[in-house]
Amino acid sequence: SPMAGLNWFAADGLMVYAKYARGFKSGGWNVDFLRTFEQIAFGDEQVDSYELGIKSDFWDGRARLNVAAYRSDYTDFQVFQFVPLSNGGTVLTLTNAGEVTTQGLEVDVNVAATDWLTLWATYGYTDATFDSFKDAGGPGVNYDGNALPDAPENAWSLGAEINTPMGANLELIASHDYSYRDDFFTNANNAANTAVESYDIINGRVGLRTNDGRWEAFLW
Repeated sequence: SPMAGLNWFAADGLMVYAKYARGFKSGGWNVDFLRTFEQIAFGDEQVDSYELGIKSDFWDGRARLNVAAYRSDYTDFQVFQFVPLSNGGTVLTLTNAGEVTTQGLEVDVNVAATDWLTLWATYGYTDATFDSFKDAGGPGVNYDGNALPDAPENAWSLGAEINTPMGANLELIASHDYSYRDDFFTNANNAANTAVESYDIINGRVGLRTNDGRWEAFLW
């Protein structure tokens, strides 16, 4: 499992980096229900991963911006799928899907706007597909080009936190954040009944904390 990386400190508070890594998951055996060696055994999964990005601090260290672009190429990707049995039933078993590519972009921003106000934002773009997944839904039913399960294309979040003194021994903490996830599938077959629609989540929190950190109380 080799890894190689290069960090370049282009300026004060700015680092540009590149990284390559290879990883694997060991193969194994499914020991229940299946009757042929081809069904019982599954092979190693291997991945070649590439990443290029920047990490930066500016505004006298009060602001941070991190950006990363990545790509991962999987061979013999391990995935659970339904396999038909000779008695007419089906069983969920671990198999090798073939080839998978995931690639995308991640952005993370954090700003201490004032002594009492912190703002942040994140964004992630993901393109994750089965390049090759033969006979995944049965003989002759291929999932080539299908999206990976649980891999929304876009996701982002925004947030703010207030932290201010309240008397001699208390501080008030209040935060609010919003997040969004694109629609995605929960199964490699990408069938309509496995689709999860896009959704938003809004959170709020307010509370008090003692300056010595011995206790705190929050309402969510």
